[in-house]
Amino acid sequence: MVIAEGNQAAGGSHHLPEAVLPVKEFMGVFNKPLYMDLKKDLKEKSSGQEAWKDIENDALQAAEIANLIAIRKVPQNAKSALQAHSSELQSAGLALSKAAKAKDYDQARKEWSALVRACNGCHKELAPSKGPQLEP
Repeated sequence: MVIAEGNQAAGGSHHLPEAVLPVKEFMGVFNKPLYMDLKKDLKEKSSGQEAWKDIENDALQAAEIANLIAIRKVPQNAKSALQAHSSELQSAGLALSKAAKAKDYDQARKEWSALVRACNGCHKELAPSKGPQLEP
């Protein structure tokens, strides 16, 4: 098996992961359903343990999705912006998860807004004519 040098692990025998889906499909498969779930779940204060756990888990998914966004192949001049936005998204997801774990609705709403701002910042900078501007 021949592995491209750029995809070789330190040991030289394993293929490193690459993005599988084009960005538009990726957003539709991963981000849109997650966004819709969080938007619905954070519309009103939740009182149930299961609802808060769903929010926490969705927020952790957003934080992990930031890693998948960060591995996208983009033009060299967009790499630092993509990495910065991915890092911002991950931080926002982790902060939302923490607020959900504490069952703090006001903080969760604040962190949800920060997460949406992170998405919008990336859309605005890297896909100004294609990326939607989301509402919390």
